Amino acid sequence: MPTDSPGGRAPPGPAAARPAGSAKIGAMTAARVLLLLPPNRLAPPARPPLHAPLFTALMAAALREAGHAPIVVDLHLHPRPSPAALDAVVAQADPDQIIVLHSDYNRQVAPETIAEVVARLKAGRPARPVVLGGRLSLDIARAALREATAADGALVGEPEASAVAFVSGQPAGLLRQPDGPAPAAPLPVDPPVPAWDLVQLSAYGYAPHQSTAEPVVPVLASRGCPHPCFWCEVRDQGAYARRPVEQVLAELRLLMLRDGVRSVFFADPTFGVDPRWTTELLEGMAGLPPLRWSAMVRPDHVHGAMLRRFRAAGCWSVLYGVESLNPAAQRAAGKGLSAAVVGEAIGAAKAAGLEVIASALVGLPGDDPAGFRATVEQLVNMGPDFAQFFTIRVPPHRALPAGARRAGALEGGRHDFTGQVVLSDGFRDSAELEALRRWAFRRFYLRPAYVGGLLHRKLRAPDAAHQLARLARGGLLAARMSLPGMAP
Repeated sequence: MPTDSPGGRAPPGPAAARPAGSAKIGAMTAARVLLLLPPNRLAPPARPPLHAPLFTALMAAALREAGHAPIVVDLHLHPRPSPAALDAVVAQADPDQIIVLHSDYNRQVAPETIAEVVARLKAGRPARPVVLGGRLSLDIARAALREATAADGALVGEPEASAVAFVSGQPAGLLRQPDGPAPAAPLPVDPPVPAWDLVQLSAYGYAPHQSTAEPVVPVLASRGCPHPCFWCEVRDQGAYARRPVEQVLAELRLLMLRDGVRSVFFADPTFGVDPRWTTELLEGMAGLPPLRWSAMVRPDHVHGAMLRRFRAAGCWSVLYGVESLNPAAQRAAGKGLSAAVVGEAIGAAKAAGLEVIASALVGLPGDDPAGFRATVEQLVNMGPDFAQFFTIRVPPHRALPAGARRAGALEGGRHDFTGQVVLSDGFRDSAELEALRRWAFRRFYLRPAYVGGLLHRKLRAPDAAHQLARLARGGLLAARMSLPGMAP
């Protein structure tokens, strides 16, 4: 039954009751485990996150399968996050152990907030174990423990395995000291279906150009990426690994049958890397009940025939990580995409009946204001349905390529990222990056012909009311992104 905690639900059935004494399950003790997602600041005003906590839900599912009672609380969703709100959440959950989520899917919490939260948790009950969790590499875990000195350790490796090992009293994956050794817990052979029943999914909304009329559930068909760009969080995670096709299909079936899910987002950093594997998955999805889905794809990994298979299997939207169409910036980033490849991929997706989102970055090494403006103009001419433009943010430990440097302190943003802005030699300062980013949103979206065409198409859609609501949300977001003085 739902609790009063923001963003969390009590585990259903017997798991909701506190284990009496030291009730044994096999060789383990059943434990109440609080999976706590801190906000970026432990003070109002709250800024709700866009992305549902995928890795937290995976950890909760694995803990429940192991016989424990996980409780998920996302303090991002609290109307007035504060130390008192944290105390109340912990008192209500009354956990035996606490895992503080240092990061989750597309979410990074400011180090000083993590340190403040952990220190308060330990001060309230020093004997209760409090560790940092997420999908942490050894380098990130070391850096996190140097900041959050009150923590009892950090979990390294894939979140499901490291969480279960920690709660079960096994040392695998637990880094106790910043300079201590820690073997990463192995990737589970059969990862559980995330425990979305413990998460308030309706509280999260993807960006308007990725949303549907029903709640969107993220699904991982693979982890890691064979093309880790220097700015991407994937660079700090494990090697690229695909899940077996039947395993992904089984998760989709269960989500539809158990949870009534009708819309998913493949949260893979790069979906469809292997054409043979992708074709097998798409053929299997064609045999499922109707399911709407979207994905992030590299423009050079798809072609017309593959995109038509996407559409036949229920895909409605693809996001292309273009980043830049300046050849010098492409070379410096190691991306290797040409304008011809990107233009062909956008055209092929639209011809297949898919919505297309193009994503670009301002501030890449090898780029400059003229090069970025040229990228935006080329994207306008290529005609994607939507576009997004970001400055680059990286954590303090991340190595930068030649020609790039950090500009200023850690910053948080609406898209759940916290990091230091990257400034490359071709740009004057971070203020210039921000001005260019805002200009890009205005240039792409404030075109009468574009707005009129978009309205015309959406009014003719079967779900016209939802489409108009998407456009209204998108218009507000574009205004925040483009106008000075409005927080992105």
